[in-house]
Amino acid sequence: MTRTALDELDAKILHSLSRNCRVSYSSLGNDVGLTAKSVKARVKKMQSSGVIDSFIVKVNPLVLGYSKLCILVLRINSKTADEKHIRNSLSLLGDILNTGHALGNILTFKFAVKKEAEEKLELLVDAIGQDLVIQNQTAVFPNVIEQPSYADFKIMRCLIDNPRMEISDIAEKISMSSKTVARRLDKMIENHILDFTIQINFTAIGGYIVSVISANVERGSYTKVLERSYADLEDSFFIYSPMLSQQDVIHWLFFSKDVFALDSVIKRVESYPGVRKVDVFIPISTEYHEEVIIKEIERKLVDKREESLWAKEISNVVA
Repeated sequence: MTRTALDELDAKILHSLSRNCRVSYSSLGNDVGLTAKSVKARVKKMQSSGVIDSFIVKVNPLVLGYSKLCILVLRINSKTADEKHIRNSLSLLGDILNTGHALGNILTFKFAVKKEAEEKLELLVDAIGQDLVIQNQTAVFPNVIEQPSYADFKIMRCLIDNPRMEISDIAEKISMSSKTVARRLDKMIENHILDFTIQINFTAIGGYIVSVISANVERGSYTKVLERSYADLEDSFFIYSPMLSQQDVIHWLFFSKDVFALDSVIKRVESYPGVRKVDVFIPISTEYHEEVIIKEIERKLVDKREESLWAKEISNVVA
């Protein structure tokens, strides 16, 4: 596969898109000092070359019936471990949202845990085997003040197909005014229900060493370490996806020019007050299992529609 060399402007564009893939080309241009036309050309080039695999909308799993997120990092020994068996075992507790492979036979899973299966989580990790487990962390999702309505789920369904879909196109597709769609979308973003980012194809990128730095932090230090990283590593790290509430592990995706630059970043992170341990992984591939979210949104749409019909029938009877 041909690898595409990225420059600093490309990296800045990707950084902005990772935080909000719905950002306009004109806004991106203002951020990086280019015209909207030039930014659009760069984005299209990164899409055609495979660097940007896809735009993604993340839905807070709390509104889909899940309770927590488990991030499991394993070192797989092909002689003693069966990846398919591990996947099947995890599926008994919830649904796998992301899988990834890293250098050194490292396998990562992010899976949303069903509420009724929370107590079985540690039992499963023990069954997998502590000799395989590098990291095991359970995190919670941001609280949702107001649960999504039927219209909200219809908007989500459109955005799953195209996260950059124009407000006017969504409005036309679901027979709603553009003003209402925009208001509902802004409210869902503010309420931590939706988060927009990108999926990167690591194998398509040239000119950088791509790494994931994972920092285990002391209780109560999460926010301070994260804010320090934003201020201190602004030009060094690339993606951080914060669709989680406070936890004890922070992950950053770094694009480093060489091993010396990467080593410098690692040492800086290690020096932060509250950081207990730092791990470094070289990602090979990652996969976002969008079909899981689609299935749950479709189920919610059916449930909401039936609730609405039932309420209407009761209203008619009372009348």
